[in-house]
Amino acid sequence: MFAEAAAPPPSRPAQRAAREAAILGAALRIFAERGYGGARIEDIADAAGIGKGTLYGYFSSKRALLEGGARAAADPGLAAIESIATQAEGEPAAVVRVIVERAKRALRNEIAPVFAKVLVAEGGRAPDVSAVYRKDVMEPLLAVIADVIGRGIQRSVFRPIDPSLAARLLLAPAIAAAISLEGFGPGDAGCDPDSLLDTHADLFLAGL
Repeated sequence: MFAEAAAPPPSRPAQRAAREAAILGAALRIFAERGYGGARIEDIADAAGIGKGTLYGYFSSKRALLEGGARAAADPGLAAIESIATQAEGEPAAVVRVIVERAKRALRNEIAPVFAKVLVAEGGRAPDVSAVYRKDVMEPLLAVIADVIGRGIQRSVFRPIDPSLAARLLLAPAIAAAISLEGFGPGDAGCDPDSLLDTHADLFLAGL
């Protein structure tokens, strides 16, 4: 019999993406443990199992690591939600359900809960943390969700309501769940995040 062909090695872009994700995960863990101001590049490199010079080949500064963490905290999700919302011609409620599903996936991504902890711990002392999160994550995401809700109102699918406030209400439980997961751990968070967000979606859409 012929020997089974070995799987091809990962492509260079895939290898780079995997290394970047590992570095960001290590960076956010150090930020959460020591604070953004107290974190050192060499400690992050050690935690990622690479040299300091190698780290700089991926991220030019601690600020770049923070910005990368903010973007990773929104992924998977933001680009897909923007695409779905742009192309959606049918029921706005279905797009809301997709947004909730993306939030559930983000909570299963280790980076999102850790970044939530960094945001809560460092937001007041390090304005960079809040600024990055607001610019790279919250503002574009809230704009997309508000647009979806606004279209539902225009089509008389949803009752008249402030779309911007409704967008914030839709995301609030996901943010709370991220903080709870990192603060207490999956087994002690008080409830299953997927069930929490599914129930919230039911109540949210019933209210609209």
